[in-house]
Amino acid sequence: MRTLLFILSLLWAAHAGAQPLGDVNKYLQHRGVHAGAKDYYNEVRKAGVDSFTTRIADSLQTRNNTTRPFYMLLVSRMLTYADAGLATMLFDDCYKVLEKRPNELVEFLYSSNNLVYTDYRNYWAGAIVGHIGKEHRGETLGFFGKLRPKLMKTCKKHNKANMTAFLDSISAGLTPQ
Repeated sequence: MRTLLFILSLLWAAHAGAQPLGDVNKYLQHRGVHAGAKDYYNEVRKAGVDSFTTRIADSLQTRNNTTRPFYMLLVSRMLTYADAGLATMLFDDCYKVLEKRPNELVEFLYSSNNLVYTDYRNYWAGAIVGHIGKEHRGETLGFFGKLRPKLMKTCKKHNKANMTAFLDSISAGLTPQ
């Protein structure tokens, strides 16, 4: 019986998806959040085109649903002041989140948490536009025309309006090449 309950709890956790961004102190004390991420949040270190920043950006893909929102917050902060080199480095990581975890991204960007600024939506959209422009030069609109319905199909009902708004902001940034 104990094994059955354990398996059911794992299945529920896998189905539940992301957790909303919680109290930052919870992440700063969490053993699963690496020291570099904590240093960046506390402004002990700055982001740059380096392995330190790469490790934080790579953590967007963590399997840990509890800590992922913290890494989304850190990358959002990086995007707000990124120079061309740092922004380019973050393009692919931001796109991967949209592609693999679209509901979590929209729920993060449109959350009511006071640490998630509405400007973050534009920075993420810009990074995703940057990725699409870099990877699909000459066919950005065609690529996005195929991507958008896929994302909308996987979108949870309660996220539809926000997903539409976010994808509209990405579309507005794409230009025929």
